[in-house]
Amino acid sequence: MVRPVAFLLFLSFGLSANAQLFFEQSTDIPVFSGDGTPLRSAWAGGLNAVQLSMLDADLDGNEDDIFIFDRSGNRVLIFIGEEENGLRTYRYAPEYAEAFPYMERWALLRDLNCDGQRDIFTYSPIGGGFASFVNTSGTEGELAFESDNEFIMSRFQFSPTNSFETNIYVSSLDIPAVTDFDGDGDLDIFTFSVTGVQLEYHENLTVDSLGECGTGLYRAANLCYGQFREGSESNQVFLGQPCSFNVTDPRSANADGARHVGTTVTSFDATGDGLPDLLLGGVGFNNITFLENSVGVSGLDSIIDYQPDFPTSFGAPAVNIDNFAATFYEDITGNGIRDLVVGVNEPNTAVNTRSVWLYENLGADNEPIFSPATDSFLQSDMIDHGETAAPAFADINGDGLPDMVIGSRGTFVQDAQFKPALSLYLNTGTLENPAFTLEDPDWLQVSEIGFGQYVHPSFGDIDGDGDVDLVIGDFSGRVFLLLNTAGPGAAPTYELAGALTADGSAIDVGQIATPQLFDLDGDGKQDLIIGERNGSIKFFRNTGGPGGFSFTLENDTLGGISTVEFGFFIGSSSPHFFRHQGITHLLVGVERGRVRLYGDIDGNENGTYTLIDDNAFGIEAGQKARPFVVDINHDGAPDLFCGSIGGGVLCYAGAASVSVRNSDIRPPLLLYPNPASDMLYTDGNRLGEDAPYIVYDLSGKAVKNGRLRGAGLSVSDLPSGAYILSVTDLSGNMHRGLWIRQ
Repeated sequence: MVRPVAFLLFLSFGLSANAQLFFEQSTDIPVFSGDGTPLRSAWAGGLNAVQLSMLDADLDGNEDDIFIFDRSGNRVLIFIGEEENGLRTYRYAPEYAEAFPYMERWALLRDLNCDGQRDIFTYSPIGGGFASFVNTSGTEGELAFESDNEFIMSRFQFSPTNSFETNIYVSSLDIPAVTDFDGDGDLDIFTFSVTGVQLEYHENLTVDSLGECGTGLYRAANLCYGQFREGSESNQVFLGQPCSFNVTDPRSANADGARHVGTTVTSFDATGDGLPDLLLGGVGFNNITFLENSVGVSGLDSIIDYQPDFPTSFGAPAVNIDNFAATFYEDITGNGIRDLVVGVNEPNTAVNTRSVWLYENLGADNEPIFSPATDSFLQSDMIDHGETAAPAFADINGDGLPDMVIGSRGTFVQDAQFKPALSLYLNTGTLENPAFTLEDPDWLQVSEIGFGQYVHPSFGDIDGDGDVDLVIGDFSGRVFLLLNTAGPGAAPTYELAGALTADGSAIDVGQIATPQLFDLDGDGKQDLIIGERNGSIKFFRNTGGPGGFSFTLENDTLGGISTVEFGFFIGSSSPHFFRHQGITHLLVGVERGRVRLYGDIDGNENGTYTLIDDNAFGIEAGQKARPFVVDINHDGAPDLFCGSIGGGVLCYAGAASVSVRNSDIRPPLLLYPNPASDMLYTDGNRLGEDAPYIVYDLSGKAVKNGRLRGAGLSVSDLPSGAYILSVTDLSGNMHRGLWIRQ
């Protein structure tokens, strides 16, 4: 069990008995691979475009934990290092990710202030530059970070009278090198210029000038470090390319800059001569190029040789990973010698399984000898089926236990092509203690049927014959039916019955259809609800007679919902209705990777639903969240599983409901006006003068407190959303009420 991350959800707006439900992210349910091997980090959500650094996340004094920034969805994952039979192993620990700020593009952990704790270098929110965050864990007693520098600057000194200061440029596609090049304790920077063909070296002068480490003072020490040039439209390297010190503002765009398509840089001494050698990866290429550094006759560092098939000269086969390699040099095995990790830096059209390669270093830190790569480091310990997983649950083998079926965009094949599939995990546990074992990674041979990408399954008895049928949405916007011909109580047998129709035409919602079979109107027949790429939700009512089905488009903007948000051009709505204690609720996964919670649904199928929380349960799936609710352990409390862009699934365990009508919690408050904008008033006469209050958001976090004055309080300082007001009267009794800040 991970550290609880509880989210208080008032599922009944009247706060009736047994109305509270708690969720916490969990890694407890065992999952096994097809050969029976337990997956140590099963519920991590999968990995795609990995950037890796070591850190001390659990503050045990050892830098033996792994920080992962997955560029695919800008996700942060933490893996805690543990010793098992004398070997270093890693366990997914999601609670530590909460300490990190939101980051985009790239993130590297380095010790910027020389206090022994790793800090953050990342892409600046301003764009085109570096930002940094300092690790403040020592003062807080737990992992914590604070902003240090939003835009790191450097001075370009062309002559004694000609200089200017501007940001250190980095392309949004690149990964730079941040390292102590000159050995003075602070961190220097290697980054490709705006032209994208020459490497700039920015020297950190903070120690020299201020006597302490930091990011406050850089100078452009060399604008063509190593005197080499990379091809503007290829990863070819040209040696002997000196430059004069005469560049203009490196942020400015020009024709050369427009041609730069992306490079990753890693710097470390690989030849034992004390000089930093370089590893370069290029967008669109599968290899890593090694550049050997030396002091040239001019006294300037110069690249004297390059090898496009790294690390063949260091004992191992060449990197060949499709199609934008990135390298990281860290001590993974825990023997004090750094190893090589190779990932991909392309988040959308590159290999998305077996995309984290580990080359163990059998030599020395500055004279490495690499073993052949393990091509699925960390990934082999988790559920990972490529990209954008969509879980669904049904009893597939007829043993009375809910099994798990995962649809996905699929594994990358080549040339932006993917192989979508359904993956079947049978429930090999018990009713109260579930466990899942991979039975078939290409269940029903869906990959051979010809569905488009992003296959999304949903189960339900569509034809009313007592068994569970299957519908599948895909990228084309269509929904296909696989009828169960086995009959009630038997293990399902599915036959493809073609695309579903409505009103006499094939259903087509545009792109990325995410269907759910659910009896929305309560007439005993399975209706069809479909999310889609543009962010709306379509409602097709089942108007068929007994023993049949027929769909009619009832509403093409169900609930008045659109999931398109600021900064995103698409919504990728993924609806999931569920009922708890007789009340219907709606979760909607969105493009940005969060899940929204809606209420006011029963008897309001064609009305506007109430948005209760636009970040329900704190879920951060990266992008294209795919929620599913099921009571997986038969304890009466729903559990939540959410598909991730990483190709895996996140698990949130539900706790048993807690009654709100007990000796110290009284009937709910009368709150008005509700919704409120400026002032919120209560039936304060029974509470007493100056009664203390606390306002909670729906995650359970206290956001405001004080004492009631005249039975009312100002709420104008709170953002729009749903809140709980808790007031304690003179007798110590607690009164609560749910209200909306509009």
